[in-house]
Amino acid sequence: MQNKNVRQTSCTSFEPHSGSGLYAKIADGALSTEAAITANVISHMDKLFDALNSDSADLRRGEIFSTNLTAKSPHHKLFQSMKYFLKTLKFMGSLRTPPQEGWIWTINGVERLFKQFANEGIKSRATRRLQQDPLENLFGCIRGNCGSNSNPTVGTYWDHRM
Repeated sequence: MQNKNVRQTSCTSFEPHSGSGLYAKIADGALSTEAAITANVISHMDKLFDALNSDSADLRRGEIFSTNLTAKSPHHKLFQSMKYFLKTLKFMGSLRTPPQEGWIWTINGVERLFKQFANEGIKSRATRRLQQDPLENLFGCIRGNCGSNSNPTVGTYWDHRM
């Protein structure tokens, strides 16, 4: 049953970061206060996405978690709170297995890699460099150079390279 006091709004009318657009719609009465739960999840996940895609040695756009991971950066506290958040997050009525466990594995992996890097003298790490997108881009280029072959062999690649 729909609340007649709540106006329907398009998702595209929300600001893209931190759920702030949702909070504004709630404050304006355009959305019910129940939407605060969704805004909270979006805000938490936005911070986690920033932390796992950091690529800057300095603060930019005011996004503290977009900075590189260091021993003293706030990422570590965020990772701990996000693991708890993800463990306690409930998906009501979901028929599929929720993705929380995969997120927790990712956070644990980033923490473990950072400790290993720190032991080897690396003091700062752009977490964006830990993902497989660059590898996928490389293979996309290889496929493109082989006539958009979706399953190129070494021989196919070598023939097109020459």
